[in-house]
Amino acid sequence: MLNVALVGMGRMGKEIAGCIKTSYTSNVQIVSCIDLQGGSYEGLAITPNTDLESAIKGADVAINFTTPTSETELSERIAKCGVDLVIGTTGLSEIDWARVQDAIEKNDISAVIASNFSILVNLQFALAKKTGETLKSLNYDFAVFEEHHTGKLDSPSGTARSIAEVLIATGAAQKMNFRGEGKKKHEPGEIDMAISRNGGMPATHELRVGGQHGLLNISTLMYSRKEFAVGAIESALWLKANRKQGHIFGMGDLLKM
Repeated sequence: MLNVALVGMGRMGKEIAGCIKTSYTSNVQIVSCIDLQGGSYEGLAITPNTDLESAIKGADVAINFTTPTSETELSERIAKCGVDLVIGTTGLSEIDWARVQDAIEKNDISAVIASNFSILVNLQFALAKKTGETLKSLNYDFAVFEEHHTGKLDSPSGTARSIAEVLIATGAAQKMNFRGEGKKKHEPGEIDMAISRNGGMPATHELRVGGQHGLLNISTLMYSRKEFAVGAIESALWLKANRKQGHIFGMGDLLKM
């Protein structure tokens, strides 16, 4: 049995809790739910994060979907308790990510960190990498379009940024370009980034590859946050069986991509 603490009881935390209760009762148990303020959700007590250290006792893994402003401190506190981490929070600065990595290494815990826990989106990353490797010496342009619900806190999404970073790593492009009013014309090597926040949309991500005579679209559209919840839970299960002290894994390790 995997004992998990859910840290962050927003949209994703609640989705993960519901998914565990309906589909994972035989092998996953929620030992605590933690958020900024206490309360309850469908019979689960929510502990305020001021009491994190006591609430997290007995957990094998903490699944974190919090906010960019709180994730670093929470991860450091969890790491000091010796509890492994699955982190889906996005929007952290490079300095904050370095602090999280340092906490994982110093406290000999293990972690899975991903900008997106959807299995389909991680396949999209792999396709983006293959596309960049194939086209990097040819005359093609790249653009990334993303759309989310109006409550999403970071922009661009961590997933959109990851798609662009995958292309840049292959050498197919050099930098992201957030085109605004009056922005100069497209330059070679730029990835145009387009962002929308609209209604209750969970997530849409599209990589467009444009040539002079054709267009390739590689897109994902999520119907439900359950797609991300399943990926996070499966990551926690995988981490328990494959943990390595001081090591950070990604979804590519889980999916063997």
